Amino acid sequence: MTLYCHLQVKAMNNIDFTFGWKEELSHEIPNLLILEADNHSDAFLIQESSKLIGESTILICLLDVEEGSSPGSISRILEALRKSEAQKLLILKGRNESIEKSLKFLKTPWITFQNAQELLFEIQQFIRD
Repeated sequence: MTLYCHLQVKAMNNIDFTFGWKEELSHEIPNLLILEADNHSDAFLIQESSKLIGESTILICLLDVEEGSSPGSISRILEALRKSEAQKLLILKGRNESIEKSLKFLKTPWITFQNAQELLFEIQQFIRD
């Protein structure tokens, strides 16, 4: 299973309830399972998200973060990412010292991007490789 995780670590009033390139991503990569969660998500969503991460073989994870926001429930997802044996592409949008420290434990380098087209290209390249 190929899983795309769109995770946000932001203040509640800055959470976007979907991401702008979701439709294009679904169109470009039709067999992609898309998961969205944030640092305010409830325990059930986090538990199910962690399960999906454990079952995936290819994992693309975008962390959309802002400085000063606590990882909250996303910490459990980061732990699932650490344990996952899937092939991983990690993408960081924004800066958050706490998240960046956690990502170092994953021992997988992360990338950044300038725009949605660049991001889609990187994801397509990763899946093809």
